[in-house]
Amino acid sequence: MRIITIVLGVMLFIVTGCSNNETGLEGKELGISSNDPTISEEEKENAEINFSSNMLVLEFSSADEVTLLNLGNEYTGSYSLDGESLTVKLEDEGTNLRLDFVEFKETPDEYYSYSGVIDDGELHVGDETSQLSNIYQNISMGETYVFLEEK
Repeated sequence: MRIITIVLGVMLFIVTGCSNNETGLEGKELGISSNDPTISEEEKENAEINFSSNMLVLEFSSADEVTLLNLGNEYTGSYSLDGESLTVKLEDEGTNLRLDFVEFKETPDEYYSYSGVIDDGELHVGDETSQLSNIYQNISMGETYVFLEEK
């Protein structure tokens, strides 16, 4: 009986360990900003980086749920992180926006927490006008973005 209990305990441990879908982004708020290569390392170290009211902010609430905050508006959706590929899918009144980041990785830089390149994106416009259209038009495919962590 004791052996059966031990075997069941080990199997339960393996199953719960394998079903852990955490991405490491849960509970984080990341402000998205274009990377400015003209900022020197000294300027980065001396700058106090704050979120601005017009900055796109991603709130990662769970292992697959995300909210985009922009100019007082909230857009909910899902995300997936597979290695260095981050895909964010958002929806607003029938409009869908997908952004694919590649080379998405945590950085040791004190200026920002993550960086990534928007490799691809897609916008499907619904019947209603959505601010997601403006967001899509104001991002640049192939550009490196940095992700500032709200602390």
